[in-house]
Amino acid sequence: MGGDQAATQKLDQFLGEVNAGPFVPYDWSGNEPDLWVPWEFDYSGAPWRTQQAVRQIASTVYALSPNGEPGNDDLGVMSAWYVWAALGLYPLTPGTGDLVIGSPMFPSATVDLSGGKRLEITATGTPDVYVRSTTVATGSGGATSWQRPWIPADIVRDGGTLHFVVGPKPDKSWGTGAASAPPSYNEYARPLVGFTLPSGATQDPQNKQSTVTLGIESIRTGRRTVYWTATASRGIAVSPASGHIAVPASPEGASRRVLTTVHVTSATATGGTVHFGFSEPGGSAPIPPVVIEVDP
Repeated sequence: MGGDQAATQKLDQFLGEVNAGPFVPYDWSGNEPDLWVPWEFDYSGAPWRTQQAVRQIASTVYALSPNGEPGNDDLGVMSAWYVWAALGLYPLTPGTGDLVIGSPMFPSATVDLSGGKRLEITATGTPDVYVRSTTVATGSGGATSWQRPWIPADIVRDGGTLHFVVGPKPDKSWGTGAASAPPSYNEYARPLVGFTLPSGATQDPQNKQSTVTLGIESIRTGRRTVYWTATASRGIAVSPASGHIAVPASPEGASRRVLTTVHVTSATATGGTVHFGFSEPGGSAPIPPVVIEVDP
């Protein structure tokens, strides 16, 4: 996205509205894909914004009433999000035991772990929002001042105590160092990802042409060329049906998005699909294809 500051600005803009619904480019707190968003500031050097945004969502779109959750509580996901928010922790990265930090809502909470172990979470200054300091004491060691907006899996595995001091104003020094951010697991990341605009489906009235934007997003720094080929259902024509996208080099840590335009025409009243395949000569990993529906 262009670095921590740019990412923080984009997150701020996205969270300009919370639980805004599906039709505007803002946060939809009642929908699972957006549940992680307010916690992401921990990665961009602005953990006080995570503390602020999580508390805002918990206190404005949740309520103590029969309909007090902001969306469909599929398998308990909305209520689970609130419990995590109340603890001041969140399992942001699937497949890992890392927990990013917000701020606790209560003076104390106890989490029973396996093997009879416990994680004790205490906080001085609640219901204030902003973390001023954190101290961690594990079952195998003494108390340590903690300057990171996340805790690793061993603290949860072994048990211990996590103590917060919170206050009414943001502390923009706590947890903001470059080495403080939660770990990123990108060793298996695809170097290139294809996409379409619109994504998923396009309205294409019979015998009338519609426009689809085909794109490649690169998360690697070097210059590269991606070749693409379109394969369509019977009765659907794509023009051009193949081509290439030249992706220029990008600065370290910044992705690069390159677009091209194709035209889709359907001679059928039932629609179909268009499959876009990608290849990169000499590429180190396959690029996943993109499929869109063509709806009459």
